[in-house]
Order: sequence, then C-alpha cells, then structure tokens
Amino acid sequence: MAKVKAVTSSGFVTESGQVLSSDDYLFVAVPKNRVKLTGWFMGFAAAFIELAKDKRMDLKTKEVLMYLLGIMGFENTVAIEQSRVAEELGMQKQNVYRAFKQMLEAGVLVQGPKLGKSKSYTINLNYAWKGKAANRQKEIAKQWRESDPNPAAKPKEKQKTGSKKKITKPLKTKAKLKLVQQLDGEL
Repeated sequence: MAKVKAVTSSGFVTESGQVLSSDDYLFVAVPKNRVKLTGWFMGFAAAFIELAKDKRMDLKTKEVLMYLLGIMGFENTVAIEQSRVAEELGMQKQNVYRAFKQMLEAGVLVQGPKLGKSKSYTINLNYAWKGKAANRQKEIAKQWRESDPNPAAKPKEKQKTGSKKKITKPLKTKAKLKLVQQLDGEL
C-alpha cells in the first residue's frame, strides 16, 4: 500500500513520486494518531439498554462499570483495588466505593474471593462475556443448578440402558438444561 503525499486533479502522488490515477484507485483516509484497539468482550444489547434505564445506578457508577468492562479478564473476572479505580478515573474514592456497592446490589457485579489486598469480582454474564462461548454455556448451567433451591424435586427423564441420544439440531434452553441434568446424573 502506497502512502499518498499529495492529491492532484489527475490523481494521487505517492511518497516515491508515482502518480496514481483516481480512476484506478480508491483513496482511503486513515488518521495518523488513531487509537489502537486491543482487547474485546461480547456485550448483550438488551442488557445494555436495561443498564441505561436502571435508576439504581448513577452516571458515576456506569462510568466505573465501563472501566471494569475495559479491564475485565477471561471468564469476566476483575481483580483490582477500588482505590486504583478511583485513581485511574480521577474520581473520589467514596464515589468508587458507592459505585461498587450499587453494582453489587443491582446484580451487575458478583463478589468473588479476596486475592491479596484486592477483592475479586465477576461481571454478570448476562451483561457481557469474555471467553469461549462454550464456557459461558457451562457457567450458565452451573449458576442455574446452584440457584435451584430443591434440585431433588425436579423429575429426571428415564433413559433406556445402553441407548444414547443423538443430537442433530441446536437445543433450546430448557432442553439444554435438561441435558446438563442428565449428564450430571450419569457422572
């Protein structure tokens, strides 16, 4: 790709002096000082709309959430001292502490174990996910099993000995959860 030094009525002049006809080439402007994008996460549009509407969290809390999404590790983990978040965002510590409290109460953050001086958190996987999609499905099934107050009350589907179900099309959510239960019972 040639860098354009000048634009003329007949075309583009490259740094080497070559004239490129505007009939043969497409000129694309790319800013010199563009932000280099690194990192990624999968966000869920409906959840972001709900976050925007959620009155339990003020704008400073949502600002802290945006920062946490930016530094979130795989499997949605965040391990950082709240005072460091305050420093990074130029906010007062008490506002950051309040933001964490609001996010915990709203269910956006889930508190994990303490790692050294820092508490660890997990961002609710219904809002965003960073990691393999299969791991997200496993985590959803795990949370679903853990949240059930009476797992013994659920009926188990009987399966003939020696027969295996062949799955040929994507399963719906209830069918996936039923399959997870069956697999748990077999292990």
